[in-house]
Order: sequence, then C-alpha cells, then structure tokens
Amino acid sequence: MYLQIVHVKNYRCLRDITVSFSPGLNVIAGENNTGKTALLDAIRAALGPAAATGEAIRLTQDDRHRTKEGTYIDAPISVKLIFADLTEQEQGQFIDILNYNPTEPSESTAQINFQWNWNAKTGRYSINRWGGSAGSSESGIPEDVLQSVPVTLLGALRDAASALLPGRNSRLAHLLIAHATEEEKESLVKFVVTANNALEKDKLVSRTQELIKTTLQKASGPMMAQEAAIKTAEPEFDKVVQSLRLVIARLGSNGNMVLDELRSNGLGYNNLLFIATVMLELNAAKSALMPLLLVEEPEAHLHPQLQILLANFLSDPQGIHQAKVQTLVTTHSPTIAAHVSPANLRILHRGKDEALRCASFGDCSIEKRQLQQLRRMFDVTKAAILFAKGVLLVEGITEALLLPVLARREGFNLEAAGVSVVPVCGVDFVSICNLYGDKGLHTPIAVVTDGDSGTERCGSGKASEWESKLPKFDTNGKPMICDRVVKLKKEYENHEFIRIHNSDVTLEYSLASAGEKNPSIMCDVWVNQFEKTPKTLNHEKLKACNGKHSEQVLTIWRGICLADTAYSKAEFAQALAETLEEKNVQGQYLIPTSDFVVPKYLKDAFGHVAQKSTKASN
Repeated sequence: MYLQIVHVKNYRCLRDITVSFSPGLNVIAGENNTGKTALLDAIRAALGPAAATGEAIRLTQDDRHRTKEGTYIDAPISVKLIFADLTEQEQGQFIDILNYNPTEPSESTAQINFQWNWNAKTGRYSINRWGGSAGSSESGIPEDVLQSVPVTLLGALRDAASALLPGRNSRLAHLLIAHATEEEKESLVKFVVTANNALEKDKLVSRTQELIKTTLQKASGPMMAQEAAIKTAEPEFDKVVQSLRLVIARLGSNGNMVLDELRSNGLGYNNLLFIATVMLELNAAKSALMPLLLVEEPEAHLHPQLQILLANFLSDPQGIHQAKVQTLVTTHSPTIAAHVSPANLRILHRGKDEALRCASFGDCSIEKRQLQQLRRMFDVTKAAILFAKGVLLVEGITEALLLPVLARREGFNLEAAGVSVVPVCGVDFVSICNLYGDKGLHTPIAVVTDGDSGTERCGSGKASEWESKLPKFDTNGKPMICDRVVKLKKEYENHEFIRIHNSDVTLEYSLASAGEKNPSIMCDVWVNQFEKTPKTLNHEKLKACNGKHSEQVLTIWRGICLADTAYSKAEFAQALAETLEEKNVQGQYLIPTSDFVVPKYLKDAFGHVAQKSTKASN
C-alpha cells in the first residue's frame, strides 16, 4: 500500500494541482515558492491530528489561495488522498474509505477526502473529512483508520540535537519503545532498579540526599517537607528510555573511548543521525499499516559528498528502510536530485503560462534504458535543469563557457532569467528532451548544436589535409548540416517547448562568419594563447585571404577545429569569453557589440529561453 495521488485545491500557492507518487522514495524538487512545503502540509492537514506523530497542523484563513491581485479565492480548501496497491487485509482494515473494484479487486483503492471552509460572517471555520470516492459525506473517518497512516514531518528548520535530547518527545525514546519486546522492557526496568539500589549505597549520593532532606525540612517544616531521592530514572520502561541520551563516541589520543555530547557534534552529522533514528522508528511501528515520512531539505548542513551518501541511502537503504514506509523528500539540492533515479523525481515548476504544475518523469513514457541513461547524465551540472526557468542544452564545455558571455552582450542575463546552460558532453540530447512535454517539464529549452559537416580533426603535419579542407556545401553554396541534426530538427519541429538551433558547421565557424571583424578578434585571442606565433592560425594567414571574409572564416575554422594544436577549443572559448567580457571604467565593452557580432542562431536560442530575462547593461 502506498500514497499514489494527492489532489490539492485552493491551498496557499496550490490553486489546483495533482501529484502522483510511487512506493518508497519520492524526491520533490523545485525552486523556491513552488509549493513543496505546501504540498506536504496539505497531506498532513488531510490526515489530521489522529495521524500526526508530532505537532498537528492547524489551518487558518490565511492558508486560502490568493489570486495575483492578492484577493482570497471564495472556495473551500480541499485535499484528496488516494492509496493504491492494497492487500486483501488492508482492504478490510480500510473498509471505511475503500473504493472497491469488484471486477479487479487488486485495483481497489482507499481514499481520504478533506475539506476546510471559512465563514467570513461568523469568523469561524469548519472541517469535513470523509472516505471513498462518493461526494461529501457526513460520516467521518474512524480515528483508528487515520492512526494506521501515521505521518511524521522532519521540517526544514529542525533542531536535530534538541529532538534527540532526553524527555517525553525524545526520538531516541520513541525508537526504543517501538523496538522493545516485553522481555526487553522487563530486563531494562530490573537493571534500573538495581542501579537505583546501588546509588542509595553510594556515600556521595546518600550524603547529598540527606543534606537535601535536612534543608527541605528547615525550609518547609517537618510536617510539610517532601521526601527527595536521587535516582537514575523512575523504574518504568517509558520513563527509563525517556531519560536516555545519545552521545558521540570516538577514540582519544590515548586509545580510550571519549564520549561527546551531540551539541559538540556538527549540524550535518546530527541531521543524519536524526533522520536515521526516525526511519528506524517508523519501520518498527507495530500499529502502522503505512507510515509516511515527510522530510524537508535533508541536505541542510551537509556538504556535497554527504549529500550523495544520503541520497544513495534514501534510494537503497540496505534493509533499514523497509518497503512499508513511504518517504516524500523536498529539496533544492541538485546533488540529491542527481543521485536518485529520475523515476523517483517529482518536479514542481511554473510553465510558460506561470501555472504551477508537477512533472513526474515516471509518467513521461521514458524507456527504462533512457531512464538509466538520464541517471548517468544527471551529474550536479545537468541536474540544474530541474530548477531552471529555461535551459540552453549544449554539446560541451566550449559552449558552456562562451554562451553566457555572448548572451550578456546581446542584452540577456541568463543567470537573472533563471536559465541554466547545460553541457551534455556529447550529442545525446534526446534523453533529456524526453523530460519535456505534456507530463514533463513545461519550461523552454533550446538545443544548441553543431551542423557537423566535415569537422574531423587532422594531424598538424598533414597540411595538405586540413589547410585545404572544406565543409560540405549544397547547390546554393550553403554548408549542409549532418543527418543527426536533420533528424533532430524534424523530431522537434512542432514541439511546444523545445527548439533546435544549429551552427552552419561548428560554433567557431559561425562565430567567424557572423561579422566582418570577428575573424580578426578571434585570431588575436588564439595567437595570445601561445608563447610563440602559432603556425596553424595567425594574422599572416588572415592577411593571405586578401580581405575576403569567406576565406577568413575557413582559415579560422581550419586552424581552431581541424589542425592538431597544443591548445583546445575549450581553452580558446575561455580566453575569448574573458576578452569579450572586458569593460572600461564606464562599464562599456572594450570590444563593442557592433565589432563582434553574435550569430543569429545563438540570438534565437537566447530569445527562446530568456524572453523575460533582465536586460544586461553594455
């Protein structure tokens, strides 16, 4: 059994949204203010106080959805929870909320409906909670049903050390209570009784106890004085475990064990300790049919390497985190998003129409092979697409270094527009593009790729091969694009969000051909990388073109892309980016935008993904 669907209406920023979940781990990613916390709170509100293992959530009139103008929607807050994959036993236990399917009993679901109404005239609210798919019912859900779905929230601002301290609300105490057998309870109580008896015989304790007794008698008189005793704990199991504390054990320099308080431990490690303790407790809960664990920002206070380990643990906790616990994690961390299966990801985002929606990659009809490929590709840089308002998908580091600078020179600040430039380190754009569409992400994505006509690199010693090589031209004298790009453009020509923007041959070829002065500027940058004048590309070679721009373009292309040189295209891109970024004290570019022209296909790409970006200043 697991929580399959959550439908929320009119709650905070969630106007009307449906989110589907899978068993086990679900990671809900998204930028700030996309409703991740609101979604978790809506689930807690629907299940109510009976299901809360901690403090229950209480809605107010301020939780109602507001329009862009700031007025509240005059409609109730409603939440619908649908549970799937129920066993026969679970169907019987949830008969009060069951949607029974007589044709396919295994397809039966359980459903909890929650509605919160605000009466502006009386200044009071009303709550209705009922089960099944029928309309609003006056018969409530029995509390034992709700208690069977306990929900535990680990909030974003949690104080892990305080939650593990001794006391009635200690998570350590909850864990010990959940795991203890009757025999183990009796054994621990006997141990405490023995310890208390031993304390009474200790000279320091008995003397101090007597001093307290004498002082109390003097303060309140012998008739009204209370008896005080020094004990380890009251000899009752619950009281005993509530008095216990977790400490950090480490080896000292002398080889002896040293114990440190949690307060002396790092916040990140205490956070991990807290999460592990809660997960163990939930898995041991005997009365819970399906515990829900809601974790906000598990990456809090963790450096990237620990985030990776935590993500791996949440995905495959090696038997500690059993199947009956369903975990919903919200995160801003691309590291965590990159290290769980794309099938486990849920992305809350706003599309071009600014409507809030949730993309579930498990519902995108992506093949298993492609999901596996996406996971390999989702390193930290590529996972940034999950949090972006637009994406420039490029082949490699060369484009990733240069395109943001070219965009700024054209007046587009990609960073301010929330656009990520993502290198795929190859030409496999389709796997990532499959994440965009009806059930996927609704954000604009521009694929920037090379035409790749005749770009094979030659050896520098074979001058006759690279110095005379030409791209493949069509009958009109225009460079022909390769079959890969033709297929890519055809596949996405009518796509709502994806646009394909290709160079004529390579990025360097298109840069050189975009403006009359571009080849000279590019040659300056290339030559300045070398201690001595390079033989493959220099100003003498440009002069030999006799001012013919088309020949200069070929010279740039051949020298940078075809000849075997000591410097890479990526190093050239970085140097060119630094040169084009230089400004004077007045904030003006040293190389004016009119002198170095940006190719049209790049301008079109910038315009597609950054239509609402902040204009950059020259």
